[in-house]
Parts: sequence; structure tokens; C-alpha cells
Amino acid sequence: PLCNSPNMSRLAFPSNWEIQKNDVKLEEEIGRGAFGVVFKGTYHSMEVAVKKIASSADSEDRLKAANLLNNEVKTLGQCQHENIVRLLGACTRPPMLIMALAKNGTLRDLLDDESQTLTHADKLHILSGICNGMAMAHSKGILHLDLKPTNVLMNGLTPEVADFGLAVHITDTMSSNNTRGSPQYKAPELFRDDDDDDDDDDDGTGGERKTNRDDSKKLTYQPSADVYSYAMVCWETFTGRVPFKNKGTVRIATMHLRAEKDCNLIKRPNTNKLPKEVVPLIEACWSQDPQNRPTFASIR
Repeated sequence: PLCNSPNMSRLAFPSNWEIQKNDVKLEEEIGRGAFGVVFKGTYHSMEVAVKKIASSADSEDRLKAANLLNNEVKTLGQCQHENIVRLLGACTRPPMLIMALAKNGTLRDLLDDESQTLTHADKLHILSGICNGMAMAHSKGILHLDLKPTNVLMNGLTPEVADFGLAVHITDTMSSNNTRGSPQYKAPELFRDDDDDDDDDDDGTGGERKTNRDDSKKLTYQPSADVYSYAMVCWETFTGRVPFKNKGTVRIATMHLRAEKDCNLIKRPNTNKLPKEVVPLIEACWSQDPQNRPTFASIR
């Protein structure tokens, strides 16, 4: 467990994962998130990626970041696979993760690189690898919940699913007011809030809208949420575009909540420019009904 004081944040993991701080040398920054920074570095002359808490983070954010790193150590320690980023170890003070370096950036970087020409076969190879990594994680009962191209690292054309800070076990629960994941890739059911009435603020009589909110209501995470995200990754890989790029979080949430009430309002990215062979799979993966989505084992 984390220490109670934000200034004493540390990681908790089996001692055989322990790496001494002095054995790790940091070089240039290669990535940055809400609370964390990733550096290229060396560990006993081996090139590595080092994830640590941003120096600009305040005490509250440092505790959140340490919690995410702690979760990532726990998760990656269970997932040893060619298509999942490889954890080498971690430091407790300061909290740092040391991982094998993926030398070609993220899948998003690859799609943005105009000097790279990916064939359909290349794209299917990448998507197959992501599928294999996710199938392995799910076989361990681990859900990612933030699958997207910026969280897929590339070694050549071999993808490695990364950033498991938000990962949970299948039996975990969440409140209906859920904030996990990136809205463009997030499954519709994870926006669900049964008292939501789109953007209506009253009951039509000029008074305040009456609600029957139950703050104790919980939803259980399901593997199908990752499958929906995978569909968006597939679409983005073939089109090069971010799904719902011009829609903000509120508009995306409203879009999905309205579709919950009226199936005629379901919206998905246009598939006209996708290879016809992959459209049925993508449409199955982003089905509005989670029970109709295939598993990663069947996708494979």
C-alpha cells in the first residue's frame, strides 16, 4: 500500500522487481501524460524507458500518479507477452517504472509519419498483435480500459500494449459516474448514468429537474469495454484519423447517452473508406450491446 503522506509516496511490489535508483541513468524525455513523464534511459548499459512522476505535479497529483504506477507494476508483472510492454523492474524512491524501450514511438506516431507507407497487410499485422496482447491480458482477468493508439508502443511493426495504470480486474466495480478512459475510445456503457437526461436541466415546468439518483449504484467492468476501444483503434489504424476528433467530452457523452435511449441515434465513425473485409469485424466490436461484441480470443 501507498504511504499516507503524499510526500512519502512509494511503490509496493515484490522485492524481486526492485531496481536501485543509481543503476538507472535518465536521458531525454520521450513522452508525457497527465501526471507522468517517460524518459529514454539506460540500465546497466541497456536502453530502457523510465516512467516517473512529473516534477511539476502537486502533492495530490503525486499521490494519484504513484497509485497509477503502483497499479502498472502489479499489472505488468502478471502479463509477460510479446505484445505487451515488458516491465524490467521499478524503484520505490523515487517511484519509477523501468521498461524495455520501444524504439519506434507509438502507433499514433507511426500513423502520423508521412515517410511510412503501411500496407493493409502491415495494418492487419499490427492489429493482430494488439489483439494477441489484449487476449493475454484478459486471460489473466485484467482489463486495460484506456486502449488507444497513443498507448500502443511500436518496435518496428510489432505493437506493445502499454500504459496499464488504469487497468482493473474483471471483478472490480465502478460508480456510474465513471471517469476512466479517453472519451473517443470509451465504450458507450461506461458513460451510463441512469438519471441523465441529456442536456435538459428541468422537468418542463420551469422547476428543477427531479431525479432518482442512486449514488451507490455500481457497474462491473466487462472485457467488452476493451473490445469497443479496439474497434476504434482498428478504424484509426486504417483511416489514420482519430475517431470523433472534433467532439468534446460532453458531446461524446451526450451522444452515447442519447443512443442508450433510442437505437436510431447510435453514431459511429464512417466505414466507407475501410477495406470491406474488415468492416464486419469492426462493426461487431463496436456493437452498442456489449453482449454482442466478440471476445479477443474470437477476434484473433
